[in-house]
Amino acid sequence: IEPNPFYLLKNHADHDSYQEVLNIRDIIKANAFKETWGQAAEQFADYWNGSGAWKKMDELRREKFAEALKPNFHEFDCVINETTTLEEWRDVLPLNTHILFSEQTVNSIRKIVTIFEETMSNWTFHSYSDGAHMAPLTHPNAPSAKGQHQRLLLLGYILPSPTACFIGGLEKVTALESQPPEHYTQK
Repeated sequence: IEPNPFYLLKNHADHDSYQEVLNIRDIIKANAFKETWGQAAEQFADYWNGSGAWKKMDELRREKFAEALKPNFHEFDCVINETTTLEEWRDVLPLNTHILFSEQTVNSIRKIVTIFEETMSNWTFHSYSDGAHMAPLTHPNAPSAKGQHQRLLLLGYILPSPTACFIGGLEKVTALESQPPEHYTQK
């Protein structure tokens, strides 16, 4: 449901985090060619949701998860080969952009947050501790769309690219009021 700007890891010489993403991409690609989506889905679920996440799913959920994973075959090419610079991000997104991320997210997403924290001084960063990376899906009481003046990027969940490479996700980005919900902390 989202293209994450994984290419930033490569552009900022974070080889370990970038390799982590390439490993997941390779799992998707290899299993797609073999038509073993269940194997790819298991590793994908455990990567994003924690070890054992796949085993906790019932059979119907596993089937739906594996089916929903299929667009990643093409989407990974987009997020790996993107070329949008940080300057372009800064120019396209409003000064009052907010990024929401889990304190328990995977290394690659945490590193992307760090890149944005170091380069986007006008942005506001909100972390949440209730739930892991996929909490906006697994904890549906995440922030609701209430304001129209601030843009909220749910990093690792919804992050629209400012370029034409944006091929999935939501066209409407949710917004926060001036104060985030109590269970979110601002950095």
